[in-house]
Amino acid sequence: MPTRQTVDVDEVAGYAAAVRAEEVVGDGTLRGDAKVKRVERGGQAVGVDVKRVGG
Repeated sequence: MPTRQTVDVDEVAGYAAAVRAEEVVGDGTLRGDAKVKRVERGGQAVGVDVKRVGG
């Protein structure tokens, strides 16, 4: 089953992620969309942040 999350903000000064996970297992689709108007110096905006995929 597809999974989709979105972060929609005007400004990021630190860190913003639509999806953040330690581990993703199983079959399927994972989608994260980041819509940001402005990212401050040193800031980060990401759709998907996953440390480990699989088991």
